[in-house]
Amino acid sequence: MALFIQAILHSMIKITNITIKNFLSVGNATQAIKLDQNGLTLILGSNTDSNGGITRNGAGKSTILQAISFGLYGKPLTKIKVDNLVNNINTKAMIVSIEFEKDGRSYRIERGRKPQILRWFVNGKENIEANDETQGENRHTQEEIERVLGMSHTMFLHVLALNTFTDPFLKLKVADQRVVIEELLGVMTLSQRAEVLKKLFSQTKESIRDRDAEIKATLEANARIERNIAQLTASEQAWERQHVKIMDELMAEIEAVEKIDFDAEISLFDALDAYQVQERELKDKVESARRDLDTVTRGHTTEAATKA
Repeated sequence: MALFIQAILHSMIKITNITIKNFLSVGNATQAIKLDQNGLTLILGSNTDSNGGITRNGAGKSTILQAISFGLYGKPLTKIKVDNLVNNINTKAMIVSIEFEKDGRSYRIERGRKPQILRWFVNGKENIEANDETQGENRHTQEEIERVLGMSHTMFLHVLALNTFTDPFLKLKVADQRVVIEELLGVMTLSQRAEVLKKLFSQTKESIRDRDAEIKATLEANARIERNIAQLTASEQAWERQHVKIMDELMAEIEAVEKIDFDAEISLFDALDAYQVQERELKDKVESARRDLDTVTRGHTTEAATKA
């Protein structure tokens, strides 16, 4: 047990400085809290605005704890919206800066709202990835911050920032109690591995769905290709049948042509030509005889008319 407590003390962080601006009741004038002195720091507060005289209630002690919660984790200590942490008078330019030491290294977190800001410094050197205005609060940077802190926000609420606004441990759900106990005893590895396996299973399941969709699309594409191949094969077979039919007809015509006696045909054509020549000569003779007959007939007609 002594070794366990010693290990916890050795791994604890030491907050050295907190600055707050436009955060809850803190206005535009930056407030700084120095915590780099040796020994225990006790913050009491003194509220002189109370009608009943000086009181420590409402002096801003809880505001400091809220600022630590927001600065380290980007989350409020209580169940309020993050934007409600911005001073309701100035309504913008809220910024919380926390400096702390751990394992011989110094760290600084600057976190704000309206606009969103997250800057992370290690030994005075800024992590450029965190200062990305387009991304606002960078998830990977926050994971790195919590890795350095060595505790989650849930553990922070139930171990360090004990207050009346946080649900008591025994009223937490069983799953939430298990997370706190596992983290407190340093056996978060099992839960973290289970979470990794859960994410891996989800990613694998999504990958399988994508693969199934790809396989389905490929099968549908193959089916379309097979249908096209079947159509082309049918067209090819039909063309082949038509081609064979035309070739058979051409071969039959060639065989018929080969059987023709061209010499006899030529002789017939020559005889036809001679006949046509004789026919033309006879027609010419008949025409000449008809003209002669017409001439003689006209002569006899004229002579008879003269005698009469």
